[in-house]
Amino acid sequence: MKAFFDSNIFLYHLTGKYPIASEYIEKVEIGTIHGYINDIVYSEVILGFLRAETELSSRKIREKLPALSIDTDNLRDLFSLFTNLSSQSGNDIFHIMDRYHLMPHDALITGSCKQYGLDKIVTNDTDFTRVDFLEIINPPIKEM
Repeated sequence: MKAFFDSNIFLYHLTGKYPIASEYIEKVEIGTIHGYINDIVYSEVILGFLRAETELSSRKIREKLPALSIDTDNLRDLFSLFTNLSSQSGNDIFHIMDRYHLMPHDALITGSCKQYGLDKIVTNDTDFTRVDFLEIINPPIKEM
């Protein structure tokens, strides 16, 4: 199976609180699922990771970024399991936002899925239910 992985699955996995998210990541690791991401996912996950590691706001991270020393090796290893898709949505983002009533980042993710013929997305973001060509693989995330 081929599926796009939304940022929230990575963030759930990284917190360690939601084993079902980690199970989906493991399916990519063993080859049961061929996982795809794009630069939006990189950006959202890295920011979420930095916020979790530093317990700082985005603004404070920006102020302290040159001096921050955070080990990102595990994050780099995690991303290496996935195929990164370059997005060329361009002005199509406006059409996608209007048609599916999505925010810009979700519209870019949707555009990547459409561009590469992916019809499945692993996510807990209910906004993607409005995208008629995507099947939502929605692991039931429940806090332990």
